[in-house]
Amino acid sequence: MTSNHDDEGKKKESAARKEMANRCEQCGEELAAKNNFCPLCGKPVKNSNSVSYWVYQLNLLQAKGKIKKAIEAAKNLMQVDQQNPYIHSILGELYYQAGAINESIASYRKAIETNPGQAKDHYNLGISYYRSGRISDAVSCFEKCLELDSGFIGAFYWLGIAYYHQGSQQKAIAAFTKLLEMNPDSVIANYHLGINLSSIGQHEKAIPHFLKVIEASHEDKAALYHLGMSYYNLRRINEAVETLRKSIEANPDDKRSRDLLESIINVPEI
Repeated sequence: MTSNHDDEGKKKESAARKEMANRCEQCGEELAAKNNFCPLCGKPVKNSNSVSYWVYQLNLLQAKGKIKKAIEAAKNLMQVDQQNPYIHSILGELYYQAGAINESIASYRKAIETNPGQAKDHYNLGISYYRSGRISDAVSCFEKCLELDSGFIGAFYWLGIAYYHQGSQQKAIAAFTKLLEMNPDSVIANYHLGINLSSIGQHEKAIPHFLKVIEASHEDKAALYHLGMSYYNLRRINEAVETLRKSIEANPDDKRSRDLLESIINVPEI
């Protein structure tokens, strides 16, 4: 038989639990029934009807590298809110991480269909298209990304790469030049500018970019080879030989540099 004192204690405990259920677990802020996030600290509200809470849990799975579980969670979440562009977007990212490129493309396209104004979704779709060999589609996505956000620096890089593989070196040069304007210390922009310039015979313009890469990257092996090739094409033979020897010293297995150096040294005198 319980005493009135015990009953009163249980009532107080129940009331306290009910009050805490309506407060944020992290900061204790009082929550309204409609809250998906705490208005004070931003923590997602833990309740079965809160899509934002499950998106939060989905992000945790992804951060822990549990990609397959995260994909299943995202697919289940899709049943709750099929028109949520963020869920489609994160599912596209998860599929890409899992190597399921076609599924990644489908998810990003659905995200864009639902919310076409997100530059990042166009960018990510472009990368998925590029990885699947659909270069023209990739170019269109990167161009759309930059139309929405002209400062999206990664899109200039991928656009330059895609243009190069299309054989559009002048457009690639323009993209990498813009990337270099935005990030003057970019080693990768200098490298690809050098590659594209040398591919159309502009070796004098390519050389300074290769030199910057070598200076910044402690004698980058690929840049040394291409620098040697540019010197050779300009008939600056001594510089070509010196550079190719450095390339071989940095990478003894570099057959390209060895073959080019041998062809230069063994040219018969006329």
